[in-house]
Amino acid sequence: MPQYRYIVANQENKRLVGVVNALDEDQARKELNNLSFSILSIEEIPEGNSAPKNDKVKFEFAGLDKKGKKVIGTIPAADRLQAYKKLTTEYNFQVLYVYEQNLTADEKDRYQLSGVADLENKLAEETKTEKLDTDQTHAKAKTAQEFSKGALAKQVEIVLAQAQKFLQEHPDKLVPQQKKEIEESINKILRIKTSNNLNYIRESCRELLVKLKDKRIFQEGKDTGDIQKKVNIDAKKLLIDINRENGPQPDLIFDLKSKLQGLDQTDENPSFWQKLFHPILKILSQYFEEEEKTSPLKKELKRINGQLFDYLKIWITANKEEKEEINKHLKELFAERKKIKMSLSQLKAEKRQIKAEKPKLNFHFLKELNSFTGWLLTFYLIYYFIANYFLTKNLGLNLSWNFRLFNSSFLKYLISFVFLFHSSTSLKITFFPQNKIANFLIFPTFFLIFILLLFNF
Repeated sequence: MPQYRYIVANQENKRLVGVVNALDEDQARKELNNLSFSILSIEEIPEGNSAPKNDKVKFEFAGLDKKGKKVIGTIPAADRLQAYKKLTTEYNFQVLYVYEQNLTADEKDRYQLSGVADLENKLAEETKTEKLDTDQTHAKAKTAQEFSKGALAKQVEIVLAQAQKFLQEHPDKLVPQQKKEIEESINKILRIKTSNNLNYIRESCRELLVKLKDKRIFQEGKDTGDIQKKVNIDAKKLLIDINRENGPQPDLIFDLKSKLQGLDQTDENPSFWQKLFHPILKILSQYFEEEEKTSPLKKELKRINGQLFDYLKIWITANKEEKEEINKHLKELFAERKKIKMSLSQLKAEKRQIKAEKPKLNFHFLKELNSFTGWLLTFYLIYYFIANYFLTKNLGLNLSWNFRLFNSSFLKYLISFVFLFHSSTSLKITFFPQNKIANFLIFPTFFLIFILLLFNF
């Protein structure tokens, strides 16, 4: 039976190389497609040329694929466990048995009866400590791949649309051979654009764009100056987009907001810490809600800035005529950028207006606390000086009141707490009345200093 050497990518986008026996190429492709592989290349091995020898031992196996179809074959591996790993992770088989090919019939029967329970236990022991990290890594990799595939798919559709539009608008101005090569490249991308091999798709798009910006595709004697200029600029811009690796951009605002909402889930009987931090979490949640409104505009502004930078890079190496065309694109982008900035400024103005209209209840309460602690410190100082005067001067009075109250440890720490609190609130009210960031710097610093005093004095 003929042998076919193949290169495929599995569902985890891992490259696999091997040999399959089939009656013809169509049957070989069908068998590989049934295993959910993306075929990158396949070719028949000429008769007399056997598959390259492998130093690894061959193992016979039987298993079920995802559709429940039984698969029997051989696989090279360093040992039985590695063969089992390869079958389960790369080929996604439910393995029934696996054993060395050169065993006796009795030994093979024994392995078939015992199955792969021993291999499952060994694999579980190996991966027990790494399972959590592996699952998280796979989930992140899968998310990143899906995002990259979606972003690349959009870019591929743009490239195909531009190339097809170019062929439709100028069919009689192209060299027939060059036109045929462009059409073949378009058909190739149409065949592979759903594949998981993103690098192969990206490279195919690069090849097509390089062909489009080649001046030799136009017939001599045709007035194609303006067409060449436009196609060259568009192709260069698309090449920059295709070469850019698109990965999922972390949405920090969304992540932080989700975490804060999780922390702020108060129970029917909230704990002391939930009650204590609830006001702080509420303020943070409101801040991120405001940021969420401006986030789409900021992302759009970032995209336009990226396009401006790309066109500026093209402008540096362009000739005089191309620079005129690029300047038109730059003017359009600057106008769009100006509109977005105006929208952002309007949102910020609305935010300031809403903030100004809100009653400053919290700030008023903070002022009252500051005033109260100020009076407490004043009364303490008055008491201290009066008590010190009576204790140091012999006035001949027999007082039953203990004026040494200020030597109490409790009072010492209480006065320290009141003094630090009064200092921090005074700093906030006087210098940072409207600054929310100051809240997260001043008050934690106050608590930290008080704890240091508590444990050191």
